[in-house]
Order: sequence, then structure tokens, then C-alpha cells
Amino acid sequence: MTTTHHIETLKRDGFFLIPGVLSSGEIDRLRDSALAVLRQDESDTMRPSLFLADPVLTGTFFSGKIRALLTTIFGDAGGITLYPNFTVRNNLYINWHTDDFFLPAPLEAATDAPGLYMFNIYLQDNSRERGGGLDVQRGSHRLSRAERDDLIAQNLASDDFFVPSRAGDLVVFDYRVVHRGTVPAGEGRPDRLALQWSMSGGDAPAPVFLSYLRARATRKIHISDFTKHRAQRFFNDMPAIDTPDLVRRADPSFFDGRVDFASFRRYLTEDVAP
Repeated sequence: MTTTHHIETLKRDGFFLIPGVLSSGEIDRLRDSALAVLRQDESDTMRPSLFLADPVLTGTFFSGKIRALLTTIFGDAGGITLYPNFTVRNNLYINWHTDDFFLPAPLEAATDAPGLYMFNIYLQDNSRERGGGLDVQRGSHRLSRAERDDLIAQNLASDDFFVPSRAGDLVVFDYRVVHRGTVPAGEGRPDRLALQWSMSGGDAPAPVFLSYLRARATRKIHISDFTKHRAQRFFNDMPAIDTPDLVRRADPSFFDGRVDFASFRRYLTEDVAP
């Protein structure tokens, strides 16, 4: 695969930011639709099936615009795999952690591009005072598991880790990097929304990542599972998401033969029917 400057930045820092991915009009429409869905569902993590049922959400995400963005990031060669954990989250603040803790062994060398890329498009301006963005310990993805665990245990509070982001900005981070949501400094908790999804360059991580996502429905594994933000219905919902339904709802240019979808049914040999 051709390496872009975005991937080189990711390999060095553990994250990168692309400003202004969505227009103000797109952001307003996404916020209105997402808040309506989340409030009706009484949830802070949108289930993929509810995401797919909303034409504004699907029309914005599964679009030629986002597809072109993926080429900007990944280059113009090699496969790209999308996972079924696409969602909109509201006010999810989880302390320092990594997203590779479920692996018995690393998928890649510390200096390589990540096996899994975590995407966030923010639907409001974020700040240290109001929260809503991302804090990242730059370069921590290259450390050993023990060294990263030590960083997490230190619970560092320095403002140096905050990644400034505005409405419509995209932040992509390495699933190994030590990160957290930026916690508001004040008492209030205004709506702070992010469109989130995961991808990989090729489908090699698919069986292990999907097995982990499925296990989250019945087991407390991630740090968020031990809080009020445990999204059990979200993880219960994912096995029902299959490729034909996505393709029907997507812009024809999105799933163009290069972008593929990792469904449970395709990659896990066990019965995964909902």
C-alpha cells in the first residue's frame, strides 16, 4: 500500500487530524438526527441498526465524500475494511486507556502502522473547558504494554495532551495509543457528539476484533463496561448488521471493490445470528 503523510504521522505520533471534513450544514443535520435517535432510544451510544435506519446519518457517512477521504488517508492501493461498530456517541468520558488490551499478542511491530484505525468526526467545537475532544499521549503506541499500563496508572492530568478540534474535524488514532475523552472542566455536561467508526488496512484483524466486539455483549472487558456507559445493547446489535443492507443504503461509490465490510457472519465460524 502507498504510504501517505497521514499514515507517517500516525506511525510517529499515534494520531493525526484532518480539519473541516464536514461542512457546517452537514454537521447541523447530523447533530439534529443523532440527538433525536439517541434521545428516543434513551442511550448515549447509537446502535448500528438505528444508525442505518436514519437517512441523514447513512447519507453522510456512506457517501462518496467519505470514500474519497479514505483514499486520502490510506492511499490508492490495497484493501480497506470497515467494522460494524459505527455509531454516534454523546458525552462518553472514559479515563486513560488503550484499545488493544484484548489482544493476547500484538498484531504488528511497534513501529508499524496500526492493525486498527479508530475514527472520530466531532460535531461541535471542543475545548479543555467544555470537553468533548480527545487527549492523546503522543508516541505511546510505540511503548511496551507494561510501559503503557504504567502511563495509564499515573493518571496524568497535564493539558499538554489535549488535541484541539473543531466541529467537522476528523481525528484518527492508533488503537494502541494511550488516550481518553477530554473531560469538561466545569460542572455542566452539554451534548458533545462524535461520529465514530473503526477500519483496518486489509482484513487480517477481522476475526480477532469481531470476536472481541461480540464478547462485549456478555462480558465486562473494556474500562467503559464498568461504568454507567456500558453499551450492552450496542454490542448485542452488531451481529445483525450484514453487508447487503449496508450496500443498499450506501452511495454506490462507497463499497467500490476496495472498501469491504467485516460482518460477523462472514468472519466468525460460530453461529452469530442475533
